[in-house]
Amino acid sequence: MKDRFRGKDFLTLMDYSPVEIRYMLDVAQEFKRMRMIKEPHDYLKGRTIAMVFEKHSTRTRFSFQAAIAHLGMQSFYSTPQTMQLARGEPIKDTARILDRYCDSLVIRTYGQDVVEEYAEYMTNPVINALTDLTHPCQGLADLLTIREHKGKIKGNKLAYVGDPWNVCQSLMVGSSLTGMDCYVAVPKGWAPAKVVVDFAEDNAKKRGTEMVVTDDVEAALSGADVVYANTFHSMGHKDI
Repeated sequence: MKDRFRGKDFLTLMDYSPVEIRYMLDVAQEFKRMRMIKEPHDYLKGRTIAMVFEKHSTRTRFSFQAAIAHLGMQSFYSTPQTMQLARGEPIKDTARILDRYCDSLVIRTYGQDVVEEYAEYMTNPVINALTDLTHPCQGLADLLTIREHKGKIKGNKLAYVGDPWNVCQSLMVGSSLTGMDCYVAVPKGWAPAKVVVDFAEDNAKKRGTEMVVTDDVEAALSGADVVYANTFHSMGHKDI
């Protein structure tokens, strides 16, 4: 199974199958166990990772840098404002330079197209640490938390109340791939991206689960096994 992931980008959960999602959760659980008992797991010693964060971050940045260190790697953190990108250098040129010096790139930015452009011009893996469309690492971590606390993911009902953007959309995709009902409550006039809704509804249908977007908070919360609340301002939409 692990050979499926060798050199593969991590841009969105939509790129992975249910079997691959479960495998990633199992591996994450094992690494967490080793971390808790202080068991060394520097399997990637000698590797380097570039971290380019266009958006501010506390939890994502420090969790990545801690994990990178635990795995024995060296991270190099930067922002586009301190790179030649700020002077107009094309992404493809920056990507090629990072590809020569580093074994992977972790990027946190606005457009999903930016992440995909880096992936296009790099041979080493690109990891999405958040875009406006999706937050796959957060989604995977949330699925692991649900499995830890509920004993399983399949068969639960997740109720999400908050903004309909990256975290919400990653949870919708993750739920649809793991057999969990997902109810998303958002204000009238606001909705997740159509590409995500279509994917999530199609995969939920295949697995006989529910994928519902509504403005009825009480209906979303009714009978929920997991409640996920999020801010309405994380993406800067102050007019909500």
